[in-house]
Amino acid sequence: MGGCAARENAPVRHVIGRVSSNKFIEPKDRENLESYYLFWLDNTARSPEFMEASDELRAVINHVEIFESNEECVRRFEKIKQGKIFLIANLTQGLLLLPRIHHHQELCSIYMYPNRDNIDMNEITYNFNKVRGIHDSFATAKRYLEDDVKMHTDLDEPMIVNFNEDDNESESQERFNLFLKVVNTKADDVYDDRTQKHLIDTYEEYYKGNDSETNFIDEFSRLYKAEDAITWYMRGSCLHRLLARAFNEQNMCLLVDMYSFIVDVNRNIKTKSLTQSSKLHVFRGQFLSAGKLSLFKNHINQLVTMHCFLSAQISRDDVVNLLDSIDPIDKTFVHIIFEIDASQNCILVDDSESSASKTALFMLGSVFKIVDVTETTVRLSQYTATSDDNFDLANESPEIIKGILTYLKDGPAKAIRYFHKNLLGLSETDLVARSSIHGQLGYLEQQVGHSEIATQMYEKSMNDRTIEFRVYLFYLDQAAKHYANVLRDWEKAKVIWLQKLEIQNALHIEEGKAQTYENLARAALMTKQNDTTIEYTSAAIKILPDDHPHLSYLRQQLEHAKTNVSLETTS
Repeated sequence: MGGCAARENAPVRHVIGRVSSNKFIEPKDRENLESYYLFWLDNTARSPEFMEASDELRAVINHVEIFESNEECVRRFEKIKQGKIFLIANLTQGLLLLPRIHHHQELCSIYMYPNRDNIDMNEITYNFNKVRGIHDSFATAKRYLEDDVKMHTDLDEPMIVNFNEDDNESESQERFNLFLKVVNTKADDVYDDRTQKHLIDTYEEYYKGNDSETNFIDEFSRLYKAEDAITWYMRGSCLHRLLARAFNEQNMCLLVDMYSFIVDVNRNIKTKSLTQSSKLHVFRGQFLSAGKLSLFKNHINQLVTMHCFLSAQISRDDVVNLLDSIDPIDKTFVHIIFEIDASQNCILVDDSESSASKTALFMLGSVFKIVDVTETTVRLSQYTATSDDNFDLANESPEIIKGILTYLKDGPAKAIRYFHKNLLGLSETDLVARSSIHGQLGYLEQQVGHSEIATQMYEKSMNDRTIEFRVYLFYLDQAAKHYANVLRDWEKAKVIWLQKLEIQNALHIEEGKAQTYENLARAALMTKQNDTTIEYTSAAIKILPDDHPHLSYLRQQLEHAKTNVSLETTS
């Protein structure tokens, strides 16, 4: 694909269905699974002349809504709050509609037909700049619409970022971060063939009547192999657009449904990137709001995580030309070029015969350091330091991963029932699985506000160390955060983090030790133990590389603790 920009939000709307009574209804439980809407306004839309026109339009944008009257169209515009709307309209009706809907923020482009009266386009576009053309025929208008949608699709590749502000992590952010962790586990066969078949059947029903997409889905169901996942992802089909919307919205239902495919793409990128030793300098175009650009400016030398399969181009000229070809819907957005130095976990994918048109595709959750930000450019460098991530679910069983996915899609209550059912099926001697399940139940009970039950579950999880140690460290950290952030028992949290540090030291597990020291320093700070704060903060600083983004904060914390010690001494 090689897209460049993304709207910061994407819609969740219902499809309007056509029925024999020539009225339109809103089918129950039917969502627009993509981000684009195509409105067709023409009071002759049902005439023999346009017998196949609806199917032709669905080949451009799957979600097509047909309106015979202007009033009906205006009412529908008023109901849509997010997304991109493309309007193709009969000239007479379109000109009357323009003053009423042109201001609509989600309206992207307008195409009118036929130009029988030789309407002056310059005069129209001067007052209504979203009009992309008044064409001689419906067929010509559709062709221009198709070209523009292709450009918007290229520009609407998702670029969803998280500025790694853990203290301000929202619930949706926490859930997506957990999803990133289960994507990177070693568990296979999390979903069986019946689950995948149900997903295929669901999308076949949704795209029924759209031959290009149903043919793709049929081909995918028959020929898909995990080792070819990247090729399927890059084909620009409904599969690609569904994932784009899911990443944009952090829509857990869609992401969990497509979990197996996402895992396959991610593993393919990681595996193939190991054979690419050369570093890459790539480019990406983006429409950014002033607020989002300010966030980048405020986080220079800090880290940003990409919550998508980030794509970028080898050719800077291609990116500039694509950005210049389209204006953003929101005129407050500006054109930004991202310059990215990449060194790992990305691959080059051929988009065409030209080597300059190759696309770089990055793993889900790739982390970058923000090097510099100007009014036109953001420079990123892929972050390659040893991860200090506390959480390690890499070696958990498929049963545990399936339970976590149940939580992400259906909520904690259903996941709690799932884990209790699994617990009943375990023997008393299966201590590893029991410990993992108790740890998960502690986390889930914490999510629903049952602190006392959560504490009991965490205690059961920590009672036996037969669990694989890296997984055990995960649950120790979950328990410590429960005591610190929920129960505000910092002393108990510190005891658990010290237990974790003891294991890390004994087994020489260096990964994550800096974060453990940071947590211990925070616990000491919250309990006003300044000498201990100095000890743990200094230990974290000593471990971290010189360019680590946490160093600035830790050094400030260290000086603050030293000042407090001096004040205590003088008093």
